[in-house]
Amino acid sequence: MRVNIRELIPKHKQDYERVEQLKTKTLEEIKPILPELLEWLQDMNWPIAQDIENIVFTFDNTVFTLQATTLGLSGV
Repeated sequence: MRVNIRELIPKHKQDYERVEQLKTKTLEEIKPILPELLEWLQDMNWPIAQDIENIVFTFDNTVFTLQATTLGLSGV
């Protein structure tokens, strides 16, 4: 059974169940929801923030390129 990747976006600050599922996904699978995952880094005091950071920064170059593109920055 294939999971809709959007279903894995954490719903609350202690949504460890979704975070654990995200850890099993590849970059290609989570790329469509990276902007939503980056939102969880706004406050590193949130319980799942560190786990999300670890997931996102596994793909560091891609994330920074996507973030720069989203912000309209060029030359990255």
